Amino acid sequence: RLRSLVTTAWAGASHSLLVEDRVKGDKLHQLVERLSARLGPEQVVVPQSHADHRPEHRQRWVPAQQPAAVAQSPARKKSKARPPPADAIHPPWLLPQPLRLVVQRDTPQYQGPLRLLTRPQRIEAGWWDEEGRGLALRDYFIARSETVGLVWIYRERPASLADSEAQPAQARWYLQGLYA
Repeated sequence: RLRSLVTTAWAGASHSLLVEDRVKGDKLHQLVERLSARLGPEQVVVPQSHADHRPEHRQRWVPAQQPAAVAQSPARKKSKARPPPADAIHPPWLLPQPLRLVVQRDTPQYQGPLRLLTRPQRIEAGWWDEEGRGLALRDYFIARSETVGLVWIYRERPASLADSEAQPAQARWYLQGLYA
């Protein structure tokens, strides 16, 4: 939650038709420096991608003025590379925490029944984390809700059933993301 007690006008770009009247606005790095100085460096953060198959671990928030954050920020990369096809189906909006879904008649529910539109995309990752706390055995699906639209859900597979197909009635379903 962001609260502001006092605000100061930001010098935006001028839109004059005359070349000599055009005034440049503040540069982004100056704004970041000013905000970091006033709010503290830990309060002004940027996303940094992280190599991990688990969606909730693919991005980390780091201070905007941290040298590694500046060097690896998407704005610094001139590459026009597209995401791999498997990543292209991931939603742009992930929930902060997956939301457990109610299951009725073997069908996950989120503001009504969800209709699965895709085959499962299986993710088995996190086995390298200490004590298995990050273990993810999941089958991801794109589903349609009549009220919400497209959602990204997963069926959690218990570790004991990792080698065999989990029964839908035994599995727990979660909402992980939303499509715009």
